[in-house]
Amino acid sequence: MSTERIQQAYALARERYAELGVDTEAAIEQLAGIPVSLHCWQGDDVGGFESEEGLTGGGIQATGNYPGKARNADELRADLDKALSLIPGRHRLNLHAIYAETGGRKVERNELAPEHFSRWIEWAASKGMGMDFNPSYFSHPLAESGFTLANRDESIRKFWVEHGIVCRRIGAAIGKALGTPCVTNVWIPDGYKDIPADRLTPRMILQRSLDELFAEPLDPSLNLDSVESKLFGIGSESYVVGSHEFYLAYAVQRRCLLCLDAVRDFGHQGPVDARELLSSLGHFLFQPFVRLVYRRLGLTPLIGKPGQHPQDHDGEDPVPDRNPERKIRGCGTDESPQDGEPGPDRGGHHRHPREPRGGGHQDGCRIEDVTGKTERRKAVEDKPRHQGQRHGSGQNPLFV
Repeated sequence: MSTERIQQAYALARERYAELGVDTEAAIEQLAGIPVSLHCWQGDDVGGFESEEGLTGGGIQATGNYPGKARNADELRADLDKALSLIPGRHRLNLHAIYAETGGRKVERNELAPEHFSRWIEWAASKGMGMDFNPSYFSHPLAESGFTLANRDESIRKFWVEHGIVCRRIGAAIGKALGTPCVTNVWIPDGYKDIPADRLTPRMILQRSLDELFAEPLDPSLNLDSVESKLFGIGSESYVVGSHEFYLAYAVQRRCLLCLDAVRDFGHQGPVDARELLSSLGHFLFQPFVRLVYRRLGLTPLIGKPGQHPQDHDGEDPVPDRNPERKIRGCGTDESPQDGEPGPDRGGHHRHPREPRGGGHQDGCRIEDVTGKTERRKAVEDKPRHQGQRHGSGQNPLFV
């Protein structure tokens, strides 16, 4: 597509938004002031430069076999230079501990120091960029069991606590050198593939580890602590220690940042609107922002739970329509009450107009198969809705 055609399309969109009272130029200007922290691991599939073997040990499902991947830090910085030249705006770099440059010497993760990232800091300073940082709780012999900060083995748990402590200090050094706070984000892979008998003890261990990790006071103008939940993973499909609920409570109580993965935390199921979640968290955390992470393209504004992951975020229908005889009930027809009108639930009781119907109703639409079973399904419109038009108005047919 030519630049001229893109400009013409934008001019039409700008006029349409202006009719709705939206100034697109002002929105773009505001957006340009929000930096995106670019993941360093997108250049080599999370391989890092800790050893020539690449990814080893447990805790992560990645191969390190990215075609044409960077083989060293200089190549990765060159790839980042190219990417940044094509991405509008000013951004940041999000770096993992396994991308340290140790001069060929073996340095354990609990012994890392700011000097092992000096070339990264110099590179970012030359670009006028800020940096964020991450401890690496995976691809290590002490992560083989799938447990790190929640490990019942005290020596292993202590090692990973020490790794987090040195990473916070590195984050503070980065923030001081670049003149902008470094967000040091803690993510761990800990969890079980099968349903455990004891869900509480690992979380008590994790809480103790985090308290020890964050015990040293650091200047928030240099380093900001962040915790990130995990919904599920390969090998931890049924239970993860650092769940959304755990970290939400921890962040509120400990006053640290809460990192919301736009795929895992806003994915799968549950009628929780992202706007409701973010505004609520912003109120209780008293922080200038709630950190968002985008691991893949696409954002589904829902919240999920482990074990309830029917799709892998690729945009496919999580519940395929296996029955061609299923038929739509309601959806703007005379079989469904109009918006604002009460209607009976499955027990014959009348409901409030805003109360969801029982039996799989949502947004005035029900899908029913020949067995009479109902399932919740998000109804969408086959054309843009006119201003003021609502579901159940009888003006637009809906389809699933």
